[in-house]
Amino acid sequence: GIVTFISGAGQLVFKQLTIRQGLYLSLAKINIIASIVTNSLKVAIGILSPTAIWLILVQVIGSILHTVLLFQISIKNTSLLDNWIIEQKLWIKNKFRKYAEYPIYRTPQTFINILLHNSPILIITYIYGVAEGGFYLLVKNTIGFTCTFLGRTFYDVYFPWLNKKFNKREDIFSHLIWVTIIFSLVGIFPTIIISLFGSEIYTFLFGESWSMAGLYAEVLVWFFYLNFVNNPIIAAVPILRINKHLLIYEIASGLAKIIAFYFSWMNQFDALSTLTLFTCVGGFSYAILILWVLFHSSNVSTRS
Repeated sequence: GIVTFISGAGQLVFKQLTIRQGLYLSLAKINIIASIVTNSLKVAIGILSPTAIWLILVQVIGSILHTVLLFQISIKNTSLLDNWIIEQKLWIKNKFRKYAEYPIYRTPQTFINILLHNSPILIITYIYGVAEGGFYLLVKNTIGFTCTFLGRTFYDVYFPWLNKKFNKREDIFSHLIWVTIIFSLVGIFPTIIISLFGSEIYTFLFGESWSMAGLYAEVLVWFFYLNFVNNPIIAAVPILRINKHLLIYEIASGLAKIIAFYFSWMNQFDALSTLTLFTCVGGFSYAILILWVLFHSSNVSTRS
């Protein structure tokens, strides 16, 4: 858990440096390579030794590989790297007040988000055992990883475009509405399929011993679906300069999820019931975030 957490933080840093250097093609290649290698190992492990401990180990290795590849490409162009370091020093010195909300609000929000993103596997494993933790991890690394990968790829493209629209004082509320609807329609069909036939799908792909993971997927797929749908919303947050509110949301959402786990533990819920409650709380919080940012963007568009 700690290794994955540190590796995830490193990925964020090196990814931003890679984007800053304009190496978008290299970034896409790295994402594809890391995805292929990690998922190929999972399939191989699922066939040769379908145990939770091996699945967790493969995930850790994949995370480290992704971080190493990003690190190598981010420092490849040393001249750009040196210029970037100089620019960052000047930015910190001359622009801190203007953009203070980024280090003050967005940095802790990102840290909390990473912590909450990786904490369920630790909690599930601690309360219910390694096997249940492995089932959750398999779902996260199949459905959750796919949603995250597609969402991040979209964010990297959509954020600059939306920012240009905002700087031109165009109505970004209508853009957010349409893109959010498109995301909802794109994701709803596979979500319904998995929610109805998750157990059968996972049994077919990974074997009978992983059928429980399919039951977890039938529940968690709605959580990951709403996480996918809110990507355009997250892209609008820094543009609307509401990072402080996002931090407050992240704290409140995190506390709600922790309370949900604690409530389940105190009432001796089984793992599936606990994840159902977690999905309801997390999905509800995502829905609130989507509606709130849309409401805020409508007010900005009205004033413009």
